[in-house]
Amino acid sequence: MGSLFEFTDEHGRGATISLPIQCGENLCTPLKNQCLSHLQGGISVTLDLSQTEALDKVLLGCFLELNEIAAQYECRFSLLNPHGAVLELLHRLHFEQLMTLNHSPVTYEI
Repeated sequence: MGSLFEFTDEHGRGATISLPIQCGENLCTPLKNQCLSHLQGGISVTLDLSQTEALDKVLLGCFLELNEIAAQYECRFSLLNPHGAVLELLHRLHFEQLMTLNHSPVTYEI
């Protein structure tokens, strides 16, 4: 699997990583590695779920782990534009109580 699409803000304080339409277990390790490279450098990470239509339980666990790691590095970890079945799943699991879910009209096309 190639690298995930990534966008960094102009000041280098935040990175946005766009996830593909289908996200499964095979994405966990590359996602974790890419996020860790930012978090360890003090850069906050946002995962753009604008294009994502399905997540599996392994990836949800990965999100929780990355959120805890971000807290250790005093960085933010958030999810951007979850929608449809993904948003319903996150609400059912009370993810909004565990991490920030943002909604914005700005998305990153991949």
